Amino acid sequence: MRRISTPLLGGLALLIVAPLRVLSQGMPFHTPTALPIALAEGGIRSFYQRLVMGSVVRNGREVANPQGLRVAVDAVPLMLPYGLRRGTVVTAGIPYVHRTFEDGGRTQSNSGFGDLFVVIKQELIANDFIAGNRRLALFAGATFPTGETKTGGTRLPVPLRPGLGTVNLQGQAVFSY
Repeated sequence: MRRISTPLLGGLALLIVAPLRVLSQGMPFHTPTALPIALAEGGIRSFYQRLVMGSVVRNGREVANPQGLRVAVDAVPLMLPYGLRRGTVVTAGIPYVHRTFEDGGRTQSNSGFGDLFVVIKQELIANDFIAGNRRLALFAGATFPTGETKTGGTRLPVPLRPGLGTVNLQGQAVFSY
């Protein structure tokens, strides 16, 4: 019997329950932009992202990788934005992550929910013109250690952890035109 991968099942489930009445084009909603995103203050948002890392870097330079180390990450975050007021949006979310680690021909994998994240976007300048827009927004966010870092009382190797196990803070300013 052929086994269906967990990230594929999660993606299919998300497609089934996602509202089909809204279709849109444009900038991805997960991109930090000062421009308003259509329907940014309501609904459930998600996307699929795959990252594959096979280079080894030391002191900012790529070095040989004789062991053939490779990490692949498939992530499907589920995000819930909420408009607090005009120009202020809070987004909370949690990713479902499938990680694969290859080390010298040996392959290990692990799946699970990653760390919970919260991001606040505050528009500071919103000048809209016929010939273009000028917008400035601040983003502040944090991740909270909700993802698995251990299995059976033993710490997972870092490349296999769905979560980081730490609180992380971030902030940025974005000017869009």
